[in-house]
Amino acid sequence: MREDVRRLREQRRLIVGFGPMSPNCTETLYRYSHEERQPLEAIASRRQVECATLGRGYVNNWTPEQFGAQCKSWTEKYPHSQVFICRDHGGPWQGDNEAGLGLEEAMQRAATSYEADIDAGFHLLHIDPSLCKDGDMSMRAVLENSLKLMRHCEQYAKSKGREIEFEIGTEENSGSITTAESFARLAGGIAQVCKKDSLRAPLFIVGQTMSLVKEMRQIGEFNDKNTRLLIAEAEKHGLLLKEHNADYLTAYQLWQHKRSGVPALNVAPELGVLETQTFLDFCMREKNADTAEAFLRLSLASGKWRKWVLNPDHVSDYDKAVMAGHYVFAKPEFADLRKRLDEKALDAAICTALRARIAFYYQDEKGEKEKKAE
Repeated sequence: MREDVRRLREQRRLIVGFGPMSPNCTETLYRYSHEERQPLEAIASRRQVECATLGRGYVNNWTPEQFGAQCKSWTEKYPHSQVFICRDHGGPWQGDNEAGLGLEEAMQRAATSYEADIDAGFHLLHIDPSLCKDGDMSMRAVLENSLKLMRHCEQYAKSKGREIEFEIGTEENSGSITTAESFARLAGGIAQVCKKDSLRAPLFIVGQTMSLVKEMRQIGEFNDKNTRLLIAEAEKHGLLLKEHNADYLTAYQLWQHKRSGVPALNVAPELGVLETQTFLDFCMREKNADTAEAFLRLSLASGKWRKWVLNPDHVSDYDKAVMAGHYVFAKPEFADLRKRLDEKALDAAICTALRARIAFYYQDEKGEKEKKAE
């Protein structure tokens, strides 16, 4: 993976990680990669895909083993695809129902989760220490926890005959890694210890570009100057900056990011919202409002919209349900709702919508590749 990513960087091509929000979404990533010969990442959080002993994930109830096996199947179905399977937001307190755990238990659960990822064939592990619940979010604690997990994962991967890549850091707007100065300390500290201990240096480091997703929009104010500083600081230590929260960008905003030279970015909740909206639109085209209403009730009742809203009193129940829709795709009740529809036509509509949005992030690259080939 490292060599492929470096080659893409040399070609000034954007590396995009997309959340596998559903089976439809994930297969669309493979199909797009196959048809366009476009390398990309499938980035699964612990809440989306998790080992059975820690509760599984909300995306199709997948464990890493099942997710990895399904991805292998799609690789065979789409032989020209190049999709890197990545763990997004791994680390302590990143799983469901972990908020009350102490540091030792949270770190152990994180290690267990990472081991399952390695066994399943994941290419890259994101180590995110941002959800620190023991009150110590100091730079020293972030470094110590990150390096401890890196060492564990590297040793485990070697014992399995595997080589694994790492992504370090967080996009959180609070804590100890929010300024260019603190980012420089993190990048320098990680690089120094990796060199000293002969550890494989991370491939990516996450930095705060000021992008921020809330509700169903991009509310951040991209900081070009700061982003360029982060890119340069990362490259000084042999790392590549990755931006998170790149959902809902307009064409102009995406151009801003590319102009700044952002090497890599992640997109996730937007794809879940898009699939939800496409499902609802399909219901209405088929004159099946009852199914749409039943889905909206199911989604709203999940309460999963709470993490996305700025002020719940100012958001309609409809919008809340749309934000939370992808969290209920794996529920039996949703499977029953799908049976009321032409499922083949529904899936085709969903995949068409998702493909168009995935293509958006590469909209100016196809022409550039064709020019270079001439």
